[in-house]
Amino acid sequence: MLVRLSLPGQGPHGEPRPHPAYGDQLQNRGIPGRVPAEGQAIFSYTEREVSFSDGETVPLRVPRIEFTALQFGELGADIMISPRIAPAMVGLGLLEAVPEQSILAIAKEQEKLGVSGKPNYVWDHENSRTVLGRFGWKAGNPICASRRRWRSSTTSARPLTFFRRRIVRVCRCNAWTCRPQASAAARADAPETTGRRSCRAV
Repeated sequence: MLVRLSLPGQGPHGEPRPHPAYGDQLQNRGIPGRVPAEGQAIFSYTEREVSFSDGETVPLRVPRIEFTALQFGELGADIMISPRIAPAMVGLGLLEAVPEQSILAIAKEQEKLGVSGKPNYVWDHENSRTVLGRFGWKAGNPICASRRRWRSSTTSARPLTFFRRRIVRVCRCNAWTCRPQASAAARADAPETTGRRSCRAV
C-alpha cells in the first residue's frame, strides 16, 4: 500500500499539485544511515454496517491513515491523500498498442449504457503535448514508463527524475544529511540550507 499526496487545485497542465516538501507520493523507505525515509503511513480500520435496499446489512471496514516520523514537517491541513495498491504490470504493452480511436469508440458506446466514465487527457512530458492517458488507476499517465511512480524505476524517458528529485529534496531539507549519495548535478541544484522554508520538490 502506498499513499499519493496532492494539494487543492491543478498544475500548469491540469495535473495534481504535489506537496512542496514531500512531492506526489510519500516515500516510506530510504538508504539506511544516508537518505532517510520521508515518513510512515500507519493504517488502522474501524467497522461500520451498510444497509442495502433489500434490507440486508453487511459490515465494511473504514480505513484511517496516520502519518508518523515525518522528516520534513507536517503535511498541512489542506493535504489530499489517496491510498493506492500498485496496479498489475501484466499486459501494459498490449494496452499501449490499442489505437486511441478504439478507446474513444468504446467510451462513446458506454455512454449509451449510462456509464459516466470518460477518456482522460494528460500531459506527456516526453513529447510536451496533451495526449490520451492509459495507465494507472485513473489513466493519469500516457506511457508504460508511468510504472516508475509505483516501482521507483528509471526509464529512457526519465532516467533520473525520481532519484534526482528525491536526493535534492532530502539535501535541501536536511542540510546535506544525504552524504555522498547526492550526485554532482543534484548537489549543484541544492544549495546548502537549513530550516523548513527551504524544503521544496524540484
